[in-house]
Amino acid sequence: MNRFRPNIVVESNEAWAEDRWVTLNEQNGAFQLALRKPCKRCKITTIDQHTAVVPVPAEPLKTLVELNTQPSLKGAYFGQNATLTAGVGSVIRVGDRLLAASRGV
Repeated sequence: MNRFRPNIVVESNEAWAEDRWVTLNEQNGAFQLALRKPCKRCKITTIDQHTAVVPVPAEPLKTLVELNTQPSLKGAYFGQNATLTAGVGSVIRVGDRLLAASRGV
């Protein structure tokens, strides 16, 4: 995970579920995040963050491109960019329960 440099990691039982989410709300309403767009990944993901070595050239970018998680976009995508829309000053803690609102599909 350190190669992807996430700010927040959300546990889910479904792979790529975040691609359908519109918002993430803390279960008691302390804060809300709006998911804005898929996160395009760069070459940093290919570099071991502790050793600066590239253990397997082009990976994981090559695999992400092959998975084609965003068919309408060119490149390797993993995760979502989000903005805080409610709860300025709130603290996000490990273990907070979040409720995801999904796009109508």
